[in-house]
Amino acid sequence: MRKITTVAVTVLLALMLAACGSSSDNDSGGASGSGGSSTGAGSGSSDPVRLGILIPQSGDAAVTGRFMTDGARAAIEQLNARGGIDGRKIDYEVFDTVGDPQNGVNAYNKFASDGYRFGIVGFSAVVTAIGPLAARQDMLLVNSGAPPFDADAMGAHTIHTLNGQDHEMQCAAQYAYDDLGARRVGAIFADIAANRAGVEAFSRDFEEKGGQVVGSESAPQGSTDFRSILTRLKQEDPDLIYIYTFGSDPGNILKQMRELGMTARTLSYSGAAVPQTIQVAGDAADGSYYTAGLFDANSTDPQTRAFVEAYRRVSPDTATSDLTFYHATLYDGVMALADAMRAVKADGGDMDDPQTVYDAFFRVGRFPAATGTAEFRDGDPIARKPFQVLQVRDGRFVPIDTVEC
Repeated sequence: MRKITTVAVTVLLALMLAACGSSSDNDSGGASGSGGSSTGAGSGSSDPVRLGILIPQSGDAAVTGRFMTDGARAAIEQLNARGGIDGRKIDYEVFDTVGDPQNGVNAYNKFASDGYRFGIVGFSAVVTAIGPLAARQDMLLVNSGAPPFDADAMGAHTIHTLNGQDHEMQCAAQYAYDDLGARRVGAIFADIAANRAGVEAFSRDFEEKGGQVVGSESAPQGSTDFRSILTRLKQEDPDLIYIYTFGSDPGNILKQMRELGMTARTLSYSGAAVPQTIQVAGDAADGSYYTAGLFDANSTDPQTRAFVEAYRRVSPDTATSDLTFYHATLYDGVMALADAMRAVKADGGDMDDPQTVYDAFFRVGRFPAATGTAEFRDGDPIARKPFQVLQVRDGRFVPIDTVEC
């Protein structure tokens, strides 16, 4: 069963209940089970596994958030159709983080007060805000978005099934310099901590290669007019514009670059490699480059085929050709969590205990996925994977290269 909860304010009672390990019943058909109990149901329980999905359903990140949510739903429904996780069905609830830190904390507090101990989460700014809370309250978050830079600061309660942002920035800087031949870069980023840190990492790595960052400009995420910023950057004569923002921003930037007659190439990151960018930019998106996680909806890989079939069941109007890396991330996160829980059960452990399940990720070590096999080694909670490079051609994201660094 499923309920979507939108949280507007931080509730002190939520923190008190979570700290005490209490749980509250949902009053409108939400998920139920024993996941919020301080003792857990134990390895022999047949009660449902309770899973919270902390992903934006509103705000500028809602478009990406909703198809990520559908990916999680696809995994849950596929698992439940097969009997759940070792005979335990999954009940879930969706908590709207709006894609920003404060609303993310509000959503997390509701998640905790409702008795959840396992969550699937995305969007770096949100993960950075709620990861330390999960560590203090003995939760487990599976982050199926690019993790924050200092994963250790999250504590031993957040597993990151995708590459770290710093790794993506390193690969992006390498590709910009070595493959695109860029030497003078101007950067535009959303004025939030995670994106500022991303551009700083990209700039550092690009300059270490021998390039020059000739301008770096920020704007509030969700802005609609970037012309003054672009005009300043145009005066610096960059040969590449690096775009590190999301939602409608990348599309507006590309469209306004064309309006201003800018001929510099553009490179952006995985958060912009989504259909919304092309929808907003129109044909101004053609030729733009993106680093992104490995994903090909037409692949014959068994994990990819299973994902496509499951996603089409929950979203039959979505064409296979429109599926992207971000459609698959939460699907892979749920499946990895299920594999870790099965490993705990096989060892006779308590699959309701977040720390035990966290430790199982390292015992299992390797998780085949639609977005590329995730490997966890030496206690590092961030999976390392290669990146693919996409280019927009005729209104489509086309894989053109793979980059490892």
